[in-house]
Amino acid sequence: LTFRATDSYGCQVTKALTLKICAAVALTPTTLPDGVTSTPYSQTITASNGTSPYVFAIASGTLPSGLTLNSSTGVISGTPTANISANITVSATDAVGCAGTRSYTLSIGCPAMTISPSTVPSGLVGTAYSQTLTASGGTAPYTWTVSTGTLPAGLSLSSAGVLSGTPTASNGAGVSVTLRALDSTGCAVTRDITLQICPVITVNPAAASAP
Repeated sequence: LTFRATDSYGCQVTKALTLKICAAVALTPTTLPDGVTSTPYSQTITASNGTSPYVFAIASGTLPSGLTLNSSTGVISGTPTANISANITVSATDAVGCAGTRSYTLSIGCPAMTISPSTVPSGLVGTAYSQTLTASGGTAPYTWTVSTGTLPAGLSLSSAGVLSGTPTASNGAGVSVTLRALDSTGCAVTRDITLQICPVITVNPAAASAP
């Protein structure tokens, strides 16, 4: 198109311009499924209403660590490495330079994690005690702590999940504590246990005499 402007004295100027009418490029799906840390993720974003092929890009925000967007296929894939919720905007530009965008929230959650064993054996005053706890479902290594409660006197929990020591006092029916295992991605699992420390029981007389 050529445009012409004429001033009040009759002087003119012309300008040739290219006018491009873009279609409304649409991106689907409207939402992205959630992911799980340390679990492979793949989701395809597609574009329509424009002229293929399309070039996809992250227009704003940052994908969760471990994930990438393929500029040609629109596939978000990879193995996420952290528990996070990311707000991103994806753009798709078609073959003639027309573009569309869509905003997404991509949440990466924690996997189902468990602690074993579910119960621990009783201890005995003055006798060395040791019980190893294990966690599964997350990403090793795990760091162990006592989340709530207090272990019986003489016992401690190592960061590697070993409950050990020599109990110094009995505690009746036992004490309840909550143990927590934190994996390398920041996901955690807890378990409530009851730990009973029994007293040393003596029987008198030591031997029975014959009648």
